[in-house]
Amino acid sequence: MLFKKIALPPVFSQDRRLMLLGIVFCALLQGGLAIVIAFQTREVFAAFSSHQGVPSFPLVIILTAGLLILVLRVFELALGDMLGYDYVKTLRVKLFNHISRLSTDNLQKHKQGSLQIRFVGDLSAMQNWVGQAIPGLISAIILMPGLLYLLYWLHPTMAMVGILLTIACILIMHILASGLKDVHQDVRSKRGGLASFVSARLTKAPLLRVMGLRAKLCDQILLKSNKLQRSAVKKSVIVNSFKGVPDMFLQALYLSCIILAFHFQLSAAEAAVILAVIAIFHQPFKNVADFWDKRNAYLVSRNKCIQLLSTRTVSRGRKTNMKQAEIDNVRIKAKQLVLNNIALPDTDISASEHSLISGPNGSGKSAFLKTLLGINAPQRGNLFIDDAPAALLTETSRRRLFAFIGDDTPIYSASLKNNLLLGVSRRTDTAVVDRAISHFGLSVLVERLGGLKGQVNENGNNLSKSEIARIACCRAWLSSARFILIDDIDSLVAIADEYAVNHLLSKANTCVIACSKHQKKWQPMFSNVYSLSPPMVPKKKVTELRQQHC
Repeated sequence: MLFKKIALPPVFSQDRRLMLLGIVFCALLQGGLAIVIAFQTREVFAAFSSHQGVPSFPLVIILTAGLLILVLRVFELALGDMLGYDYVKTLRVKLFNHISRLSTDNLQKHKQGSLQIRFVGDLSAMQNWVGQAIPGLISAIILMPGLLYLLYWLHPTMAMVGILLTIACILIMHILASGLKDVHQDVRSKRGGLASFVSARLTKAPLLRVMGLRAKLCDQILLKSNKLQRSAVKKSVIVNSFKGVPDMFLQALYLSCIILAFHFQLSAAEAAVILAVIAIFHQPFKNVADFWDKRNAYLVSRNKCIQLLSTRTVSRGRKTNMKQAEIDNVRIKAKQLVLNNIALPDTDISASEHSLISGPNGSGKSAFLKTLLGINAPQRGNLFIDDAPAALLTETSRRRLFAFIGDDTPIYSASLKNNLLLGVSRRTDTAVVDRAISHFGLSVLVERLGGLKGQVNENGNNLSKSEIARIACCRAWLSSARFILIDDIDSLVAIADEYAVNHLLSKANTCVIACSKHQKKWQPMFSNVYSLSPPMVPKKKVTELRQQHC
């Protein structure tokens, strides 16, 4: 996988450039105020040496400059947080847009816990790098040369010592930084594994306890947690040792300056101002070390995000000159659309007819519907809708074309009415909604929730499976889509009731395409029935779809 072909959002673009300029301005002002404090410190020590009275003016200047530095520092950190969160906001939307275009097969390859980590842990690492590490580095780049020049102006020899120690400190940090990426990678890998393991079992914990697996799962959680703990402690030792290099540098610089001050017989005031300048070095060097650490954490998270963005989406189909499948207005005309080793010969499905695709498990019924819906891509060839590539359809056009009823009906934390109208493109009167509620047997649910404004929990946790299935049927009927696709009508009838499904089939004025394992049971209800057979011979051959007329 060539990650370099996947572009993440640029860090400095749009309003983020103004935030960056604000950070630079704050750093410059802090540097100037730090120099003022250093010189006023010399005036204070000069007054001490001459046994004068309390130097009130220099002390007031030092206090005022210190307060201004505090305000600027807070403002700089706030701008940094705004910068980081604004960048992560853009990246989060990009990730979600990409995931929404993944085929169901590619999406299932990613663990749910790992996807959640992309939006929390990994993006936090990237936010810290953009919002904290980069502003800190900018501040260090501005302050360090200015402080070295000031030190040179005060005493050239001490400035040369400071330059040599600065170069040595940066080289040491560069050598030690090579191991930071590995420890960050190890901790994030174990943390993601633990999150995926727990998230997949957390909602099923009561059932797993009844099955007698509680003790075993607790042991596995402890084992994974112990591995994470060891990796985290190792990371803490390495990172804190790395961040301790600037402290060693400052101690060496302090000691060198004191020795040189005695050697050159500097006055107390001159020595004090030099030591004051050296003290200001501490924060810039801390920023450099913090930048290196956060950058390595960022690189690990960046690679994971790029890996996710590199997953092939449905819209990125292969280019071909063959026009292998079309949906032309109210007809489906297929020349040879290959889906999971299934080939469809010439078929016509009119909008006034209901068609059934029957076949055993694994024959490709669901794959066919999901390809028509646009959440799976053909294995080869292109899908055309209204003489245009299906991949170029807008979300609004696709929503008006298709309504899908599957085994995973989206139910969100909102009112019952909002859930019923989820994905419905046209405006719907309350009278129409009330009539649909009556037809699909949802009156008891409305009464139980206290009306259409009653609250539905996330994922329908306060609804039964039957109620969720009826909501799916009601939603499809209200959508007035040109095609209603029903995946596994057998399960839908078993979970909801036959009356609701019969009402959907009898009242729908659009084309209905349903899948079933039992052809004879549903044959009288459909105008056309297509029978699929599973592949029996080499993979290169495909089974045929045989049209049967009722």
